[in-house]
Amino acid sequence: MRLGDVDLRRLVGEALVLDVSGDDGAVSVAALEVALADAETPEGALPPRVLLHTGEPDAWGTTFPTGFRPLAPATIDWLAQRGVRLIGTDAPSVDPLTSKDLPAHRACAAHDLTIVEGLALARIAPGRYELICLPLSLTDADASPARALLRSLG
Repeated sequence: MRLGDVDLRRLVGEALVLDVSGDDGAVSVAALEVALADAETPEGALPPRVLLHTGEPDAWGTTFPTGFRPLAPATIDWLAQRGVRLIGTDAPSVDPLTSKDLPAHRACAAHDLTIVEGLALARIAPGRYELICLPLSLTDADASPARALLRSLG
C-alpha cells in the first residue's frame, strides 16, 4: 500500500497505549491480555488504534537498537479480529531486525493494518488518548517519517 492510499482519518482518533515491556521475545497475545487487564480495559473494548510500549527508550542515541521486541503475527491477527486498524510500537520495526520474510509486516498487510514504528512511548502512561499522526505527503512511498502526538482523553 502506498501512503497516498492511506485514509488520514486512520491516523487520527482514539488510541489505547498498552505497556507490554515486561517480557522478552516477540509481543504475544498473552502479553496483550495482561496489559489490557492492567489497563482495566474491558475485553472487546479496543479502539481502532493500539500503541505498544515494548520497553524502547524515547531516543536511540548513536546506536540503532538490535534487541527490540517485535510483534508475533498471532498478536496482529488477534488485534485485527477485535477491530484494530492501526498498530503503533516504540520499536524500530514490527519484525525482528534479521527477518527476511517479515511475517509481522505480512500479517498487517493481510488485515489492512497501518503500522507506525519508532514511537516515543517511554514516558506515556497506559490509557486512552487521541492520536494525531501525520506523515509527510509522499504519495508514492510506502513509508514516511511522521510527527505523532498524543492528547489525553481523560
